[in-house]
Amino acid sequence: MAYTTRKSLIKGIQANDESSWNEFFQFYENYIKHVVYGMGYYLSDSEKDEIVQNVMVSIHARNNPEVFDKKAESKYEFNRSKFRTWLSWLIKTTVRQVIRARIKQNQQTEFQEESEADLPDLAPAEAEALEKTVTAKALEILTTKTRTNAKNIEAFQMVVFGGIPVAEVCRDLKMSENQVHQAVCRCRKVLMANKAMLLKEM
Repeated sequence: MAYTTRKSLIKGIQANDESSWNEFFQFYENYIKHVVYGMGYYLSDSEKDEIVQNVMVSIHARNNPEVFDKKAESKYEFNRSKFRTWLSWLIKTTVRQVIRARIKQNQQTEFQEESEADLPDLAPAEAEALEKTVTAKALEILTTKTRTNAKNIEAFQMVVFGGIPVAEVCRDLKMSENQVHQAVCRCRKVLMANKAMLLKEM
C-alpha cells in the first residue's frame, strides 16, 4: 500500500472521500489528543475529551462539502497556511469555547476575550504531540510500506525502542553484532527521512 501524502489526504477529505477520512482521523486524532492532554492542569479530563471530540467534529464540518456552511475563512486552504497552523488555530478556538462554557456554568464574571498569553500555551504540548505522532507514523511507514528487511526492522526496534542489549538481540535473531549495528543505522536513517517528510507536509 502506497503512502498517502498529507496534502493528498486533506484534498481527499475535502472531496468527502471515505478512505481519506478514515486515514485522516487515525492520524490526526492521536495528534490532537497528545496536544490537548499535554496541556495538563489547565483543563479537566472531561474538558479535554470534549475538546478532542469537538475539534474532530469541527474539522469534518468545515471541510466536508456536503455540510460546509460557506464560512470560507474557516475552511483550510492550502495557499494560506500549513495545515498544522490551521489545526493549532482550531484547537485554540475550541479551548476558548470550553473555557467560556466553564465560566458561564460557574456563574463567574463576564468572560472577556483572552489574549494569547492568557490562553493555555499550546507550544510545549504541540511539540511533544508532533514528535510522538510523527515518530509513530514514520515507524509505521518503515515497517509496512518500505522494502527494508523485516529482521533488520525487528533488530532496530528491539535496540532503539526496546532498550535490549545488542548481544541479546544477536542471540535472539541469530545476527552478528555488525549486522545489528548496520540494521540499526539503516533503519534509523529511513525513520529520520520519513519523519522529515511528514514534518514538511504537516
